[in-house]
This record gives sequence, structure tokens and C-alpha cells, in this order.
Amino acid sequence: MTDTYAVPKGFSHVAIRVAICTSLTVAAALPLQQAHAGGYEDDFFTNGYNYCDAKLIASFWGTDTVKAKLAAGKLLYKIESGGGKKAVENILSLARLWTKCEWDDGSDYTYDDMKVLADYWGLPTPFDAKLKVGKLLTEGKRQQLKDEYKKSRSRG
Repeated sequence: MTDTYAVPKGFSHVAIRVAICTSLTVAAALPLQQAHAGGYEDDFFTNGYNYCDAKLIASFWGTDTVKAKLAAGKLLYKIESGGGKKAVENILSLARLWTKCEWDDGSDYTYDDMKVLADYWGLPTPFDAKLKVGKLLTEGKRQQLKDEYKKSRSRG
């Protein structure tokens, strides 16, 4: 039996296959041995990505998060005029179909923060806040999460 996955609105199966093949080809074509002075991992983080993004990319490429950060960072560094960022965003869009982040993937939030957010969002438990935070991180909505966290703290 073949696994089937829901295709997001606006994507065709062919488009997904092309994107997968292209991203894998690009990643494979970028040897990681020779980093530039700033480092590809720095490029990954300075472009606004975090551990959750690395986890998604690693899952998509079938590698570990360290190699995912380096490969994505190299894409960001080597491909000029925003093409690297677009490539990474396309990979993340596809990776989000199969992989989800947890509330503590790439965040410094604590259990106490989850209690505050649960209260702010009107959720019954901190566990529900953890699920919502994980969803926001997976969707790449870090700024929204930061803003809501800040509001939840100032409300107190």
C-alpha cells in the first residue's frame, strides 16, 4: 500500500515532486566542507530561522539538524537576490506537510510561560498552550508568538 498525503491548496502532485527533486539536488550540490568566514550556520540563524526550521528541513531532507542548518545556510549565502531565501521557504512549506515542531523547538519558553499563555488565550491547560505554540512555530509564525507572549506578560 502506498502512503498518500494531502496536497495543499495551490500545489499539484507534479509541483511537489519537482520541488522535492530540485531541493534535494540543490542540497546535494552544495558541499559543506568549506564554510565562508561567517559560517553557514550563522547565515541560517541571521536570516531569522531557528531550531524548529532546522528540524523541519532535516526531516524533509532525511538528515540531522546540524547538516540541515549548514545546507540551508549555504543556500542562503550562495544564492543571491533572495533566491536562497525563497528556496528555503519552499522547502519549509513542503516539510510542514509531514513534520511538526514541539513547543520547545527553537524557543526559550518555560512551563510557567505556557501557563501564562494558556490564560491569555483562554485555553483550559498549559498543555493546550504547548500545542498552540508548537503549531505557531511549525507555521513559521515566530513573530506572532513573540508579540502574543509579550502581550500576555504585560496584561498581568
